Amino acid sequence: MSEVLYEPKNNKDLRIQYPELHDIVQFKPLTKNELLLTWYYSNPTSPYYFLTLGHEKSVELSIKAVFESSDNVEKEFYLMWLSKKWPSYIQDAIEKWKSMRPEFRSRSKKMIEKMIVNLERMVDVSDDDFIQFDNEGNPTKKVDWSARNQYANFCRTTSQMLPDLIATAEQGFGVTTKDKDKKPGEKSIEKFHKIKD
Repeated sequence: MSEVLYEPKNNKDLRIQYPELHDIVQFKPLTKNELLLTWYYSNPTSPYYFLTLGHEKSVELSIKAVFESSDNVEKEFYLMWLSKKWPSYIQDAIEKWKSMRPEFRSRSKKMIEKMIVNLERMVDVSDDDFIQFDNEGNPTKKVDWSARNQYANFCRTTSQMLPDLIATAEQGFGVTTKDKDKKPGEKSIEKFHKIKD
């Protein structure tokens, strides 16, 4: 299994698939296809990442992934990509994709998930947790009102934090886990039938 950042799930705009991409300045001027093309070409987790495959092979495979065939692309567009004579806004998007660190995003995703689990554990208390103890460590029938007030304040703070934590967890920092043996664009059911045969 490997982790992929903002993996295209279908042919829709990546900004529809991952709404947080709307907030990235470098992606705002790009068309749907330009964003996809820069993803395939320069995202470190892309199967066609140019630093892994080399520039020309990456351009060829990235264009095929977005447009299904290089025949569906104007020759000038293809040559522009081959010669790296793209507009500055394309270069800005390429640099942004290149700068994304999958390991940090994956760790951040796990941290947020762990925070939610820990908060749930901390909220789960019973009345016995607020009983005072005497000097010998024996429980009394008295309630520790100070601890109960602290707990109430903690619950109030937690309930205010939860919407942001949940929203961040749902976005997942654009990290998805992918089967290393699966080819780009191959559906899980197709892979299943290949293994079965």
